This record gives sequence, structure tokens and C-alpha cells, in this order.
Amino acid sequence: MENNFILHLNLQYDKIKLRQEFRRLDFNKSFTSPNIKDTWLRATLDDLTKYPIIKSLHDNFKESNILGFTLQPNAYVHMHTDPKTRCSINFILSDDYGPAIFEEFGKVSYECALFNNSRMHMVPSYPMERLLLMFAYYDRSFNDVKEMIISSSLDQMTFVS
Repeated sequence: MENNFILHLNLQYDKIKLRQEFRRLDFNKSFTSPNIKDTWLRATLDDLTKYPIIKSLHDNFKESNILGFTLQPNAYVHMHTDPKTRCSINFILSDDYGPAIFEEFGKVSYECALFNNSRMHMVPSYPMERLLLMFAYYDRSFNDVKEMIISSSLDQMTFVS
């Protein structure tokens, strides 16, 4: 059943250097729900010239849109489905982080995974900041991207740092 919600990936990358690039993104308030409008910040990235590690990842995640999110300590994201994103390849860049919860599955902990954003999910409160780098697919389903990953052996790749 877990395969309908999340696919854990074994990608090799330098988490510290990737987090350093991530921290340089321009995060802004972009949500209106009272519980997240000041605590769940978002960054978009179109110009990859200053972000070589993120670019090396994105080169393998064709058709994806790059997003960054920070969730402040002790904040939470309510149960929802993402309005645009059908699925995403997510990198949790925090060293200490809590799980996500799927309504129909339960808690999942991951550092790098294909995530089914079209299923109801939430992020519960946790005492540490959550850093999420997302390669979002707006027009491809979870199963389509999963098949791409499996057929290309993407989950066995090492990325430059």
C-alpha cells in the first residue's frame, strides 16, 4: 500500500552543500490559511546559474518545477492536497525533522522520496525548522514519475556537489 503514497529514493548527494544553496533562496509568505500564512514560507527558482547542485538534480527531474519551503519550529501544515502539484521529488534538508502524515496511510519519515501530493497529507508540529526542497510535477501522476524513476535507475545515481 505504501507504493501509492511514497517511494523512498536512494540518491547520493551532499546534503550540507545542498542545504547551503537552499538557504540562499528567496523565501516569501505565499499562503493565506491562518495556521500557515506566517510560518510556511515558499521560494521558487527559475534561474539555476547560481545553484549548481540544485541544477544537477533538476537536470534529471525533467518537467519539474523547483520549489523551496521552510516550516518554522512548532508550526504545522493542516491536512490537504496540493492544488497544483500532483507529485514531487522531495528532499528534507533539515537534520532533525518530524514525519509527514497521509490521511489514508499514516506517518511517513523520509529524507528523499517521490511524494504523492494528490493524496491528503499534513505535516504535524515539530520543535525544529523543516527545510524542504521540492521538484514538483504539475502534469505527471505519481505512477508516471515512479515508472520514470524505476526505468532510468534514477534512485541509484550520485549527483555532483
